Amino acid sequence: MMKRKPTVPTIVLSPSSTGRASPTPSPSPAPAGDRRAAAAAGGGSRKGQTIRPQAPQRGKAASERAGLLGSFRKLQESQQSQARQKREETEDRLLETASAMVEIAKQSGDVIKKDNLRLERIKDDQDQHLDQIGKENQLAKSMLWGGPMSFFFEMFLLAIGVIAFLMTFFFILLW
Repeated sequence: MMKRKPTVPTIVLSPSSTGRASPTPSPSPAPAGDRRAAAAAGGGSRKGQTIRPQAPQRGKAASERAGLLGSFRKLQESQQSQARQKREETEDRLLETASAMVEIAKQSGDVIKKDNLRLERIKDDQDQHLDQIGKENQLAKSMLWGGPMSFFFEMFLLAIGVIAFLMTFFFILLW
């Protein structure tokens, strides 16, 4: 009498709706003694034996998968076209913004050039006025320290000023 080995359930890979193979137990395990039946069932518990995926089903499930795949592709294409349109709109807005910035930069450059010309004219006018003030200061110094007679002339003018002040002061007090 032959001893029977315990049967080990075989795992068969079947494609799922996600496109990935998922392990499912075989519906009926093959007897341990029948190697050909175990190999035909798609697997076994023997070493060196590979797990074979089941062939994709034909029929209603396959057509549903094909329909889902087609609708997924359409959705993907529509999303890509929408993304393309958004990208083009964004590029157009960026180009408009860049051209507006270029115009503003040109206008600002013109204003800066005009301002630089005005500043040059103001600088030239200030230089002329400073030169004139320097000449007038030199003339005043030469008049102040021109000679010994100028000192006496200044003292004479001071004395006349003091006398005019005192006369006005006494006139106001006595009236």
